Amino acid sequence: MKARRTSKAPAATSATATKPTGTLATGTLATATKPVWFEVPSDFGPWRGLVTARGLARLTTADRFGPPPTDATRDDAHSAAVEVREYLAGRRREFSVPVDLSAEPPFRRRVLELLTSRIGYGETTSYRGLATLAGKPKAARAVGQAVGKNPVPLVVPCHRVLETNGGLGGFGFGLPMKRALLAMEQTSAAGRRGD
Repeated sequence: MKARRTSKAPAATSATATKPTGTLATGTLATATKPVWFEVPSDFGPWRGLVTARGLARLTTADRFGPPPTDATRDDAHSAAVEVREYLAGRRREFSVPVDLSAEPPFRRRVLELLTSRIGYGETTSYRGLATLAGKPKAARAVGQAVGKNPVPLVVPCHRVLETNGGLGGFGFGLPMKRALLAMEQTSAAGRRGD
């Protein structure tokens, strides 16, 4: 069973998708010696992220972030911050900043990597469809738990996973935000197809 796609937007490929493997990338992240945190504004309220030498390790709303690590420096102009800001403004469809999923258990990491590499901007899949992609077609509930513990939402697009019956399912930041993110992506994807 293949993941159900609700639009004709092209799926992200491994060459253009977020790099969720936890490997070092060239550029600013590979040379970082101290963690960096950032805050970006959005219509949903501010989001904060934490970047380590391996990549973006955490992204959440500012009210859930808590105090930044004492050894981290603030850099709202960091490339990860710029990409998140552009996405939230509807101006970015793909992320190039690496993601650090090295602390995640193997099954969760596999699910999040598949979600990032196979479900493109403006597309959705079901929990069952993602379980099938992961090689565990009967593990829809486990996939839901893995998606629910995603440390870097938006960049690893857990909002693109729906119930098998087409219902929204869950989203840690509330269904109104999930609805708005999906609508933003579908409107932007439809506009690009019409160009």
